[in-house]
Amino acid sequence: MEGRTLLVHAVGGGDCGHAAALDFSGRQPDYEGDPGAVGRDRRPLRKVFDGLTLAGEKVEGVALLGTTNEHRPGDRPFLAYAEEMAQRLSGPAGLCGRHMEPTCVLTLPVTQPTMEAAGDAVGQLLTKLTPAECLITCGSGSYVLSVGALMAAIEAGVPARLIHIDHAHHPYEIAAPRHGQHHLTTWLVRQRFWDELAQLDPDHRPVWELLAARQRADCAPARKLANALTGHSPSGLPLGKIAKLAELWPAVQAAFFERIGRGEAVDHALLRAWFGERLSRLYRRERPSLRTVLPRSTIESLEQLLAGSFEGGGASHFRNASLSLATGTTDSPVVRTLRDTKLMDMYSDATTHAAHLRPSRHRPLPYTVVEAADRFERDDVARELVARTGFTAWPMLGSGDVLVLTGVGLPRDGRDEDDRHALRTVLEHAHRRSGSLLRRGRIRLRLLASPETTERAHVLLAWTQPLLDGVNGEASVIPALPVAPDTIDDLRDQVLAHLRAGPPPTGLPGSGSLRDIDEILLVLSPGTAAANYGMIAAGIDWALEAACPFTITELARTHGGPPELHTGQSTLCRLGIDGVLVRLAASALRRLDLRTVTHLLSLGSPGLADTLRNAERFADEAMADPGHSASHEHRGRLAHARFGLVAHTLGDHPELAAYVAVESVRPALYTFEGWRQFTRTSPAARTLTRIRDASPYCHLLDRRRAQRGGRPRPKDDVRSLLRQLMAGLPDSRGQLVTDYERLLAELRALSPYTG
Repeated sequence: MEGRTLLVHAVGGGDCGHAAALDFSGRQPDYEGDPGAVGRDRRPLRKVFDGLTLAGEKVEGVALLGTTNEHRPGDRPFLAYAEEMAQRLSGPAGLCGRHMEPTCVLTLPVTQPTMEAAGDAVGQLLTKLTPAECLITCGSGSYVLSVGALMAAIEAGVPARLIHIDHAHHPYEIAAPRHGQHHLTTWLVRQRFWDELAQLDPDHRPVWELLAARQRADCAPARKLANALTGHSPSGLPLGKIAKLAELWPAVQAAFFERIGRGEAVDHALLRAWFGERLSRLYRRERPSLRTVLPRSTIESLEQLLAGSFEGGGASHFRNASLSLATGTTDSPVVRTLRDTKLMDMYSDATTHAAHLRPSRHRPLPYTVVEAADRFERDDVARELVARTGFTAWPMLGSGDVLVLTGVGLPRDGRDEDDRHALRTVLEHAHRRSGSLLRRGRIRLRLLASPETTERAHVLLAWTQPLLDGVNGEASVIPALPVAPDTIDDLRDQVLAHLRAGPPPTGLPGSGSLRDIDEILLVLSPGTAAANYGMIAAGIDWALEAACPFTITELARTHGGPPELHTGQSTLCRLGIDGVLVRLAASALRRLDLRTVTHLLSLGSPGLADTLRNAERFADEAMADPGHSASHEHRGRLAHARFGLVAHTLGDHPELAAYVAVESVRPALYTFEGWRQFTRTSPAARTLTRIRDASPYCHLLDRRRAQRGGRPRPKDDVRSLLRQLMAGLPDSRGQLVTDYERLLAELRALSPYTG
């Protein structure tokens, strides 16, 4: 079958002559049927063969899928029927007007009637056969097997088209949306990759450069612009707002809120800086009233914060205060902050300087962080800046909303409770998914209904309302959608029109706009093939437009009981967001935001799995602790490599480079005491540490509170300092830089975008 066209058909009741029967036990199959029959009485394969002949499509092989599970409508598993059909198709008389050689007819066992089982079976087959194209039938009832086969073809990189049995003369391709520059720009705006936007959008470069500097907590460009201009800046903003960008504390807050979800070493540093400054400002206002409320150790730690002499050692005092205040009645801002146990845990993790080396467990974010971000964002000048480029910004922490799309099928006797169970299962799953986002939002359920099922959809909607109330959800019906075999594109367009028709985005949380959702969940359900495939096509497009990830799941019966929700699949990302994700990952790699690189790649299809593993290995080499068994020489060689990598990538930003360089080796390669000893004997290490400590990521805000001077710009060349440090370490021969360039080239090669 190599290089040929393969027809993939899931055998169902219609192939046996029992298209509408829920149970045909005791009845003999009739694979041939009346050649002159029409509608459901005409066998699916006859419809397909006739339609493909009419379209001039050549089929050189057939794979018949048959399930083997014991819960079935007939006397035997569908695999047995598939084997009999294969014998007839390759026999002298042929089947349904077509004869094929025995070597060109295959049967494929599928363990369960699920998308995943079908995908596994077809995937293994495609690996062996490597056909030039797959034609996959649908519309004969086994829709999840059809989707599973499509997933397998996409994952194997085999072109695939859908053949609806009632519209077989017009094969349909769920094509990847054409990747326009606007898709990439949209994702960059949502992810707040301002420095990348400055390169890709020269018309608005001044705006993006100001925001990129602010995200590094670097106020110098805004200050320089404010001092040099009168009236309005090139961005069109009044100078008063440009001056706002030049203020350190707002810049640190913006950097923290914009980056908090990334989990890099710098982001945990920004958390420490934000926590100390915010708590000290609150404490300054409430100081007299809190002396009789808070434990003495907590007061001492707060006084140290206020004096700018706090080094993070009071984290345990704050945690203890959090526990002791849990049942109190005082509700001052300081007490409310200390009561936030999730924030105390998050802060304690950050004070170890190793939180970036561990999986993140702080989702959703602490409520005090979410509330502070929302307050800051209401007056943030960035929204106006972004608006001047023609975009509406996304909320800094997202919306927390999960959009669920699922279809409503025709009623079936005795199955009403199954439908309710299915909806309950879907909502519970979506609610769990929302718990992995930066903030809790709403579950946004959309029931897709045909003209025949719209009334039933509204009945289900009314029944679902108490469940929605329990998960902070809302729902509506997208009514009267076309579900004829040739209306997949029409259904897609109508669903997209509905999603766009809601409230417009405002750049703030709570807008209600479906553009601001954080995740899409597509749930395949019993219904027509056109409905499910139209929903899939809409989901692919909306994920690009809303700049968010999506997964597809299925409701299926595997043991004869009520429908179960099966594991989500991301294979369809290959048709949509994969190209954007690898481009964004390349941008993050150039900033050494290595956790961001792996996170972005993890949102894509299994086709990115090898690249994800390469990125994880690189991140370990660049940041991780090599383990207790690593020799002193090996650690020194790693330090040499990491300093070289930082010099190669971040040398243009001295404070950031100094911070990342030290964090890449301490505590992963050097203990805190070991690094202190190193700085005593190495002037370069001492100067590098001084630059790091004077940065906004470390003690700059502390020193300002203590009135110990401002922020002198580093006069030393950080690249030169790093080269001096490397000279005293075992030579890594630039291996990490080589690996960096190799990974960057791999990401660029996978992306449809240039640059």
